[in-house]
Amino acid sequence: MQDYETGRHDLGRRFGRLNGAAKRGRLWLPMGSALARASLRRETRADLASPPEWQDLSRVERRALEICWQLISGADPEGVASALSAKYLFLKPYLEDLAASITMEASPALQPVKRASLRLPEWCDVAAFHAATGQGSSVYPHHHIARLLETNVIAETRFGARRAALPEPDGYALRVADADIAWLAQYRDAEFWHLLLPVLVARTFDPATADRALERLSWILAQPDCDTATATAAFLMLDGPKEMPAGDAPLIGYAVEGARQSLADAVAARAASGFYAPRKLSLASIGLAEAGNGQPAALPDTDHDGRAPLTPFYHDEDTIRIALL
Repeated sequence: MQDYETGRHDLGRRFGRLNGAAKRGRLWLPMGSALARASLRRETRADLASPPEWQDLSRVERRALEICWQLISGADPEGVASALSAKYLFLKPYLEDLAASITMEASPALQPVKRASLRLPEWCDVAAFHAATGQGSSVYPHHHIARLLETNVIAETRFGARRAALPEPDGYALRVADADIAWLAQYRDAEFWHLLLPVLVARTFDPATADRALERLSWILAQPDCDTATATAAFLMLDGPKEMPAGDAPLIGYAVEGARQSLADAVAARAASGFYAPRKLSLASIGLAEAGNGQPAALPDTDHDGRAPLTPFYHDEDTIRIALL
């Protein structure tokens, strides 16, 4: 992409004005790719003046940057972000944050960039990038571009060779009801289980879907790679305020309530034995408080990293989608 290469060459020059009016926005793309590459390699700093060439980027990196460029180069970033989000629903928060970063009054995207800025911690430090985008509040467009790139590269890597087996090259949709244990095992993704958990728990309160939902929950919570935060959330949701299912089958309702309680007890027992080892995810990412929930001591209320899941899957109430660029 010529716009990417223009920005890359501008960054590599020793002198000259960056982000001038005639080339507004082009430099954020290569800066974002350099920062994403550094983060993926677990480096502490990115060399923003030496980003990778377009030809050296992977397919998914190129597609992500092309999406970012549609937003940056448009006259209405927020409108473009909304239109792109309808097509790429899983990118919505990243696109909205990027649009905000190039429209806010004090944004560096709207001002000439000083070359010395390329060495400042808030610009090139990976830790500063993660801290800023973790709150969604960074004013630097390349932070949000890097976050979008990194997320999609991780999704592509996690899904690996299974892309070739998909009915559609960039993913497909599946009804939540059809995501049986065989599907969960074939497309194994412990971080997606965390996102799917509230949907499955909600289905245990409907007699028509309770048995299948409990079967899937039981399988997920019995897996050794199930995250501690997922187990904690399951315990809280299953053992929380009691609600009788709607309908005219109270005996079925009581039986399902007993099954929910038995599953919550099983989670607590496994936790007490040290069964749930992974501690990567946050409770906040599925709407629960990180502290003061009242779960057993074996299910901690704060996680080591406390991050949101990084996964190629997302869902709405009824549909699971595989999100690959």
